[in-house]
Amino acid sequence: GLNDGDLYSLAIAAVTDVGGHGAPAVTSVRPRAATRLTVLSTVHKVHAGHKVALTGRLSTVTGGHSIAGAKVRITPKFANGGTGHAVTVTTDSFGVWAHAFRVTRTTTYVATWVGNKATLPSKGHRKITVF
Repeated sequence: GLNDGDLYSLAIAAVTDVGGHGAPAVTSVRPRAATRLTVLSTVHKVHAGHKVALTGRLSTVTGGHSIAGAKVRITPKFANGGTGHAVTVTTDSFGVWAHAFRVTRTTTYVATWVGNKATLPSKGHRKITVF
């Protein structure tokens, strides 16, 4: 099979039944693995000002292989369309990340992995409601 992240060159040429053939078309492709980025919390509703710990895992869709050392950006998005201060976390050897936020209003936390040479980007989110 093909290896994710490796570069492969392909050439295709047409051949007719009378012996003629056209110039080959040449292209390169680099297959990348699809990824899954989860965002979890132990609570979904909190009082304003309380801290909420978010955790997640970055892995490949096929096989569930961990993606270690990845930079995941977590951006708070508010109901009014505004965004809060984004933070960047690094996944551990199991593809797991964690960060605590002090929640002052209902917020959806969006985690983003931009991908790399061998993997595709992915996003995950978790809404925390303030009451």
